Amino acid sequence: FAADLVANGYRGFNNVLLPPAFQNGNYFTLGMGVYTQLLPYLIFGKSAFVTRATSVLVTLIAATSAGLILRDGIKIKHWWVGVLFLSVTPTWFLHSRTAWETAEFVGFYSGALCAYMYYRIKSPKYLYLAIFLGALGFYTYSPGQVLVPFTAFALAVFDWRHHWENRRTIFFGLILLLITTIPYLRFRMLDPDNAIAHLHN
Repeated sequence: FAADLVANGYRGFNNVLLPPAFQNGNYFTLGMGVYTQLLPYLIFGKSAFVTRATSVLVTLIAATSAGLILRDGIKIKHWWVGVLFLSVTPTWFLHSRTAWETAEFVGFYSGALCAYMYYRIKSPKYLYLAIFLGALGFYTYSPGQVLVPFTAFALAVFDWRHHWENRRTIFFGLILLLITTIPYLRFRMLDPDNAIAHLHN
């Protein structure tokens, strides 16, 4: 898809410039996975190795986040065991090298949770990173369109006192959140029924 996008002058289906979604079977899916592969394709060309290596790099976010959450959030002495466990799990070993959006979603989502943890325990400014990584996860994998907003809502409710104490950061975070919704609104305008049909399926 990344190669096709470049070949078509960065235009997708119906001649849409920088399309927010790409056709995947019977549906259009949000295209963060394609855009993740775009720069490596432009630099190194089209190859299975480059595609898989890019996926592995993105999924390293999940392994790093697991270690940091165990070390700094839960404060487990042998935090590295979590990273090791994730790395040797056969399903993760397979999917992190396939360049399928499932593993990349887990990387972005884990990174968002880790950044949110640091927002709670270290600095309010980590909220911006949490929102950014959460948005990347949202745009990577269709079920993320449910999981990311649900997680954000739950964290907004459970941590409302902390948010109120950091309301200035929350205000700018909401502005960032609104900016990150622009591609989704564009996607819904271009194809109003597809997103719901895909999620329902």
